[in-house]
Amino acid sequence: MAGSDAGKMAVRIKVLDEQSATLPALSGATVRWLIPAAAQLVPTIAGVPLAIFIVYGWLLFDPKRQGVHDKAASTVVVDLLLPVGAPYDAPPPGPVED
Repeated sequence: MAGSDAGKMAVRIKVLDEQSATLPALSGATVRWLIPAAAQLVPTIAGVPLAIFIVYGWLLFDPKRQGVHDKAASTVVVDLLLPVGAPYDAPPPGPVED
């Protein structure tokens, strides 16, 4: 098991193909991996890797919360604790109060 898989299991998220809602194909997974890897090779400015901030920071402004790498690979990260069909900004399920 890869380290990132263990991390995803720990926080209960999963990466899925955006169209089929299945695990991404090898090509999609490769694109999703290559973009952050390539961004790390871009020179830093005063020690700050700006390309990494763009790759991951994009998800802060995207309605589907996709980073640049997710957009390029047509993948989405889903929260396994949310009910199926729940909106992206829905609060996590909690105890039911009477």
